[in-house]
Amino acid sequence: MTDCDVGEMFLNFMVEPSVRSYAGIDLYQASPEEPLRKGGKLRGYWSIILIGFASSPYFVTKDMLSIDKAVRRYKINVDNVCGWMKVILNLSGLDLYDPSLPWVFKLRENGSIATDKCWYIDDGYPITNIAWEASKIARKIGCTLCYFGLHDTSRKRTEITRIPG
Repeated sequence: MTDCDVGEMFLNFMVEPSVRSYAGIDLYQASPEEPLRKGGKLRGYWSIILIGFASSPYFVTKDMLSIDKAVRRYKINVDNVCGWMKVILNLSGLDLYDPSLPWVFKLRENGSIATDKCWYIDDGYPITNIAWEASKIARKIGCTLCYFGLHDTSRKRTEITRIPG
């Protein structure tokens, strides 16, 4: 297990254009002659997510889901580290229950358990039991974050280990 951290999480997401007009201030008092030259009001708008703004967590979560989909795409592709063929339910009431396996897991074409990852706010956690796969998915997460304009804080990345925490 390792940890992929998004640096400056809330400062990397933009306010939705439909909400920007509600997230501004009147700058008339700061420079009263400026609006007269421009023939109207002088307003300033925030373009990045506002801390404490009621809709901010929704917009950030929505954008992080887009990034999550980009990391997981091409599920059937053999070269994709997150590739899988089917989801297996290994529940205690079933005839084929195996206590050595997880309750729910994704199975690859070759019969091995597929690599996955989960997000908690600004941390991405690769889920695998093979060290080189954890390194490969951590790199894929970092590259995808960079593609979307976010930065992976690799200096905060923890060592790959089987012990969580």
